[in-house]
Amino acid sequence: MAQSVVALEAGQGAQAAESCWTKSEIEVYGRVMGTDIHLVVERYREDFGWQRVDPPKHLWDEYWLKEYERTRDPIRLDYARRWYTDRNYSLFAILADVRNGFGFAGTPISRGFKPISAPRGIPKDFEQKDPDELGDHSFSWLLVSELLTYDWNQTTHLFSVVPIDEVPAPGRPPVGDSCGWISGRGIRVDAFEIGPCRQKEEEGPFTHKQIAWPVTYAEAARNFYTEVLPELRKLGPPEKTRIVFGFDS
Repeated sequence: MAQSVVALEAGQGAQAAESCWTKSEIEVYGRVMGTDIHLVVERYREDFGWQRVDPPKHLWDEYWLKEYERTRDPIRLDYARRWYTDRNYSLFAILADVRNGFGFAGTPISRGFKPISAPRGIPKDFEQKDPDELGDHSFSWLLVSELLTYDWNQTTHLFSVVPIDEVPAPGRPPVGDSCGWISGRGIRVDAFEIGPCRQKEEEGPFTHKQIAWPVTYAEAARNFYTEVLPELRKLGPPEKTRIVFGFDS
């Protein structure tokens, strides 16, 4: 059964998923809703143990800062003052094999990544501020030394769907509007990867085309690699600095 992106965004994602996936598939992939990361940074000191470290101000999230200024809601200020808040499924896959290769509603978005580690759980010596601080699934932790020794130069391919008249040269990223998937009346996608709720369209004439282009893991991780990781490196011995994180969906 084909389901349009509009229907999923209108709150019918659960029903669409149930019509296309088994219960076990929904439990395993958790693809019905979007996923976000909750990340805490800690540094170990011999006299105090693991202590939290706040991010530098230049990493604060500008959107949530503006929301705080508008509402004076302290929850929004807490969101703004986090180390990382972007919804980057490529990074989630690298850190803990979460959303690896798939986005919203099972949309194929890449050929996948080799994760640093499967989820390890919450460290026994980690003190949570509240039960929901780290989200509700796939809890894990990584030493900064593991992040620094990881091979960020590995390559994979990202996927996107573009209008047929905006298809770039082979192996090049999109230059205009693009999305993970699109469907609806009159839309036909020339596709090579089909998600669990996507039926391959009949042959042409096509209105859109699914494309793939190579990226390094560093490029896919975007500002986590270019901005967050350099700051983590500054906090001291990398084997005594860690990130503790989880996800919500």
